[in-house]
Amino acid sequence: MTDEAPDVEFTAAMAVADRAMQAILGDEAVWAEEAARTGAAPLVWPPRFGGAEGRAGLLASLAVAAAENVLVSMYEARSGAPEPEDPRWRARLRCVVDHLDPAADDVQIMFRVIARAVDRADAVLVRQFGGVKGSRRLTGKREWTNWLKAEEVDRAVRCGLSRGEALQALGISRAGAYRAMNRAKKKQQR
Repeated sequence: MTDEAPDVEFTAAMAVADRAMQAILGDEAVWAEEAARTGAAPLVWPPRFGGAEGRAGLLASLAVAAAENVLVSMYEARSGAPEPEDPRWRARLRCVVDHLDPAADDVQIMFRVIARAVDRADAVLVRQFGGVKGSRRLTGKREWTNWLKAEEVDRAVRCGLSRGEALQALGISRAGAYRAMNRAKKKQQR
């Protein structure tokens, strides 16, 4: 890891959202309830969050991240090994998540659990960070995003691939990856 997450409001919000989502995603009873539901309206992928008052993009990102986490957990449970650090593996995972088949019953169960997790995270975020008039823009999103990108780049270049292969697998521009690495170096030098 390059550094600790920046001490900004957006970092705190993402930690709160993650805890709220993990409480649902890790609850076997929730999975059993959703598996037992028959006749539930099918959900689409990627998810759409209309009426989320400016939070629709964030909620969709949380849903995609939750799907990745579910698939990683399934991989780890089946293989008995931690997630590979190879960024090409993560790129394949993102491709799988992008192409999940909404017609599959098991996938619909996963979508419903994820929807419940995102709903819980949304409620907690609105309650803790919503402000007096409801939804508002959180401070520090750019700093958090830059930190996250620097973390990805750092992991990618440490995985044993050539730097070019590692950066290509990230799906971000080479220039963006180098900017992230430079930001991380400057921060470590302080």
